[in-house]
Amino acid sequence: MSKDTSQPEVNSLAERIGHALGILIGLIALILVLAALVLMPWGFWALWVRFTHMTPHDWGILGDIVRNTAGLIALMSALLTIWVMHKTNTARAREATSSEIRDQMQWAPDSLASNDPIKMAYAQMLIQRYAKDKPKLLSERDHQLVCEMWKLIQDLYGENESDVLEEEHPDGQNESK
Repeated sequence: MSKDTSQPEVNSLAERIGHALGILIGLIALILVLAALVLMPWGFWALWVRFTHMTPHDWGILGDIVRNTAGLIALMSALLTIWVMHKTNTARAREATSSEIRDQMQWAPDSLASNDPIKMAYAQMLIQRYAKDKPKLLSERDHQLVCEMWKLIQDLYGENESDVLEEEHPDGQNESK
């Protein structure tokens, strides 16, 4: 049975806090929208009555309130925009990483089947690098695919022959074949 990877991965504490804050802000926005829809008819009537009977002093107070809260509203809008842009850019970066890995993983098996030892060695190094050092934005599903390819290479070529490029000398230096 395979692991369900449809939910986004949340790793660090900062990501979990950001995720929780995003959900909290969404719920608050939903509650405010629903409250506005329920109270809107009464609110329009109350505003109409209030605005038709306002004195110049009342208009001055209302202007002061709007002027004093405009900065806070602009700040909240800017923070919301920054958060949305961050989430969008992260999603795009994850997709780009996944696409790049998949393209390379399609190239690697073809190169392993070639007669060119340099291509074969590079393909093995590429698969080994992604199998041992998972890129930060790579999904678990894609990383599992790379690890399975690395295990298959080790099974086909043997563990000792899988490092085609480097050969260790007694003096501790590596030499390329």
